[in-house]
Order: sequence, then structure tokens, then C-alpha cells
Amino acid sequence: MGEESVHAVVSLDSAKTILLPASFYEKGLEEDYLRFNGMEIEAGERAVASEPCNGMVAVMGVPVRNIPPESECFTSPLLSITHGRKRDINIFLTSENAHIAVWDKGLCKAEVLPDRSADSLLYYMQVLGREFKLRKFDIYVSGFFAEDAADVLRQYFANVHTA
Repeated sequence: MGEESVHAVVSLDSAKTILLPASFYEKGLEEDYLRFNGMEIEAGERAVASEPCNGMVAVMGVPVRNIPPESECFTSPLLSITHGRKRDINIFLTSENAHIAVWDKGLCKAEVLPDRSADSLLYYMQVLGREFKLRKFDIYVSGFFAEDAADVLRQYFANVHTA
């Protein structure tokens, strides 16, 4: 009997996260990808990448202290919401960040807000409103205190749902 290799996948909640098409990703260029998107790796941080998921790779800059020893497999909450319907905005709230994916017959935008407050969400929705006709989108909110965030968004948007 051979030993089975067991590995854990560590989900990293980082505001320094970008998504790349898996076909574009090259191992070893994680810091370059982040830098190209205006995100510098600071002292005490490390750039890591996820395994491909739905054709995408998440590249993240995270404090080394947040990475368990000997961890080699990573994912991001942003990858967990990259399965939109036709016209959706998916918001996944963690204890610190808001992971947002915008779908319009395909992934149009994916971002992580480093502040998950109601004011930040409303401001970001205003920014999205400059790019997209939001009244045509369903907005799905999930994660920590999703119902509270959805209640605030419902004051301004009609099609807000909790997932």
C-alpha cells in the first residue's frame, strides 16, 4: 500500500488580489503581475498564486505570517464567486474585505475592496454605475453579515439578493 499525498488548500483573504486567465499565467511572475496592476509586495509579504479554477488563476500578495508553514496550495474568495449568471454582480464579504465579480455574459470585472463597510460598497457601486447599467443587473451578497449589507444596498438598488 502506498501513502496518499494529502494537501490542504488555504484560502487567503487579501486586498492585493488579481485574477488572470489561466492560459496567461506563468509561474514565477506573481510579483510582476501584481506590480503591473499597481500592487507592490512589501517587506514581510509574499506573492502566491492559486491553482486554476474555472479558467482563472488568483495572484495574491499576503503577509507571510498569514501563510501556514509548508502550504503550497492556495485559493482566494474571489475565485469562489467567478460563476455568474447572465448579468450579475456577486459580492462576497469576509471579515475584512469585499470580493466583487461583475458578470455580463462573461466575467467583466473582479476586484477586492480593502474596506467592506456600507459606505465603501455604496461608493464602489456608484463607480460601477459609470461602467454598467446597474438596473439591468441582479446583485448577490453573501458572506459575513451579508443580510446587513444587502439591506443597505436595497435602499438604492432594486435587484439585491442574499445567497
